[in-house]
Amino acid sequence: MSKKLSLYKSVKTERRWRYCKAAFHSNAKVKANIVLVGSVEEKRAEGSYFTHSDDHWVALGDDALDAQRKLMATNAQREFQRLSQNPKQRESPVSAVSNGRELIREEIERYLEGLVAAKRPAKSARMNRNFLNAFVDLAKKQYTDEYGRDDVIGFRNDLLSKEYEHKYIDTQMDFVLPFFKHRLKRPIVMERGTAQGCGEPSRAVRGRGNHRDGSHGDR
Repeated sequence: MSKKLSLYKSVKTERRWRYCKAAFHSNAKVKANIVLVGSVEEKRAEGSYFTHSDDHWVALGDDALDAQRKLMATNAQREFQRLSQNPKQRESPVSAVSNGRELIREEIERYLEGLVAAKRPAKSARMNRNFLNAFVDLAKKQYTDEYGRDDVIGFRNDLLSKEYEHKYIDTQMDFVLPFFKHRLKRPIVMERGTAQGCGEPSRAVRGRGNHRDGSHGDR
C-alpha cells in the first residue's frame, strides 16, 4: 500500500511561517483551525492547508473539511494508480500459513484493496479499515476460521458497554457485516440487536435500549 499523504496547516510562529500537522477528532474528522505544535494542540486561524508530496508542498485551500476531502481523494487516487501499475497486487491469493489457514488481517487488506480498485470513495475505504481493525483488535484472533457470529455480538456488546450512540454502533456494523459476507463468504444477519448466520438460531445481544434491524444494502 502506498504511503498516505498527511494534512498540514501553515501557521505563523514568532520567527517564521511553518507547516504543522492538522489535529483530528477521534472519528478521524479534521479539527478546523487546530494544529499540533510539537505534541500540543493549538488553535491557529491564520494560514491555509497543504500536503507534502514528492518534495513539494501542495495547496489544499483554507477550509479544513474541504482540504481533508481533497486529501482523501488524492490518497485514494494514488492507491488506485499503484494497484493499476502492479496488477498482481490486486489478486487475492490465499494468505496461508501452516495448514493453509488464512490470516484475518491479510484478508482485511485484500478486501480494502478491492474497494480501492472498485473506486469506492476514500472515506468508505478509510472507515472500513478503522472499524474492521477495531473489531479484530477486540477479538484478538489470528485466523479467519476462528471468527463467527459470537465475535460480532461481542463487538457490538463492547460498543454498548462504552455507551456509544446506537446510530454509531449500527454504522460500525454496516462495515463489519459486509466483510463477513463478501470476503469471508460467511453472511451474518443482524436484527434488532440479534445476530444469526449459517442457519444458527439468533442470540440476543445484552445491552440497553432498542436497536434498528441493521439492514444494509451491502449485506
